[in-house]
Amino acid sequence: MSDALPSELARRLRVNRYRQAADVCLGVLRGLGVDESQTRVLDITDTDEIWPVYLERLRAGGEARERWSAARADEVGHRVDELRSVAGSVTMVWLALVDSEPIGVEVQAQVLLDAAMSYLVSRAGDLMLATGDVADGVCVERNHLATGDEFEIVTWGRFAP
Repeated sequence: MSDALPSELARRLRVNRYRQAADVCLGVLRGLGVDESQTRVLDITDTDEIWPVYLERLRAGGEARERWSAARADEVGHRVDELRSVAGSVTMVWLALVDSEPIGVEVQAQVLLDAAMSYLVSRAGDLMLATGDVADGVCVERNHLATGDEFEIVTWGRFAP
């Protein structure tokens, strides 16, 4: 019985952290002009299913891994424009880390790809999108390396070149 209380407390604390982190994500989307009625925060269990599969695909390099020096940001922007065209009006899961808590929010991918280079992608944050089954995915990131900053885009499914 004593083991049940700490695990229940841990569960409730995680649910609370998830809810707070989701509010941060929704705030970002509001800042991008997205109406909350056009979004859906995934249940914590759904995010817990998608997140490790997404990370596995990402770490494996997806179907394509492209890199550019930070000085070639215009070329990266053109590639992101191509991804936006591929995405069209499809709704995808935006996977975001807020204080180390993975959050999943369904939103139109095009909106996030529009804001990728100017707002979302930085040394501190990546843009991670996937379909609910993780068959299609993209990660746009800016990495700080000893040799200099670089952009990297990993894609699979419909987004692979």
